[in-house]
Amino acid sequence: MKIIDLSTWERSPHYNFFRRMDYPHHNMWINIDISKFLAKIRDKHIPFYYAMIYATTHCMNRAISDRFE
Repeated sequence: MKIIDLSTWERSPHYNFFRRMDYPHHNMWINIDISKFLAKIRDKHIPFYYAMIYATTHCMNRAISDRFE
């Protein structure tokens, strides 16, 4: 496990904002055409849930600001 130094962590303001909440969360949404994605996973018989979890975490980890290591 990696210990995060809150005094130097660039995301500490976000952490401090959400940690005081009883139910800390946030939502983001956007309309995305996933018809090609669906066709590809159906052709390969991959369950939608697992494919979506993989695709979501893969994209999030490509963005340094959202990366969780």
